[in-house]
Amino acid sequence: MDIHAAPLPRQTSQAPAPLEAVLVFMLAGSLAILTGILLRPLLEGSPYRALVSWATHVPQFVIPWLWYRLRVAPSLPPERRSLLRWRETGMRLFWVMSLWILALKFAPSLVEALLSSMPKWVQTGAGPIAVIILFQGVWVGLSEEMAIRPALHLPLLLRLPGKVRVWRWELSHALLLTSLVFGLIHLPNALLGQPLAATAAQALFAAVVGLFFGYYYERTGNYLGAALLHNLFDVCGYVAVLIVFAGRM
Repeated sequence: MDIHAAPLPRQTSQAPAPLEAVLVFMLAGSLAILTGILLRPLLEGSPYRALVSWATHVPQFVIPWLWYRLRVAPSLPPERRSLLRWRETGMRLFWVMSLWILALKFAPSLVEALLSSMPKWVQTGAGPIAVIILFQGVWVGLSEEMAIRPALHLPLLLRLPGKVRVWRWELSHALLLTSLVFGLIHLPNALLGQPLAATAAQALFAAVVGLFFGYYYERTGNYLGAALLHNLFDVCGYVAVLIVFAGRM
C-alpha cells in the first residue's frame, strides 16, 4: 500500500508551496557549487581531492534537513514525520531493489573492471581510497536523498495531484519532476573539472536512476531506505574495481 494514498486534506493544504521547496533546493545547490569552487583549488592534485565532494554535500544535507523539520514535517501527521521509518512492506521492497542493483550495477561493473586497466584512484593509497568509498557508500546517499526526497519530492507530492501513465506504471508528477531535477543537479560537475560530455551522460543516467529511488520513496515514505539504496548503487562500481585489483595494490 502506498503510504501517501490516504487522503490528507488538512495536511496537504498546510504543506509548503512547490515554489518554496524549489527555492530551498536551489539555495542548497548554489551553496554546494560555491563550496566546491572555493575548495577545489586547495586540493588540486592531492590524493584527497574527494574531500571536496564531501564538503559540497554538507549544504545539500543540512539546509534541506532544516527545511524539512521546520516547514514540511509540521504539515504531516505525527506518525508520518520520522525520516527513519521502516515498514514490513518497505523492507521487502528494499531487499528486492537491492538485488536488482547488484544484478544491474555491481555485476557489469565487475566485468568492466576485469577488462580494464587499473584506475589511478586505486593507486593513491588506503587513506584516499577510504575517503572515496565512505563518500560513495555513506555520505552521497544521505545528502542527495535528503535534498531530493523529504525536502522536495514530498512537498511536491502533497501539492501536485495527478499521475502520468507509462505502460503499466502510474508515475506521479512529483516523481517525474524530482527525477528530472536529480539529473540536472549533476550538471555542475562540469564546473569542478569533469568533461562536458561525461557530465551530460551522467545527468541523463541520474535522471533515470532517480525514477528508481523515487519509486521506492513513494511506496514506503522511507528516506533512510532510499539513501541506503542510493549508497549501494553508487559504491558498487568502486567495490567491484577494488575486488579486481586488490592483489595489485
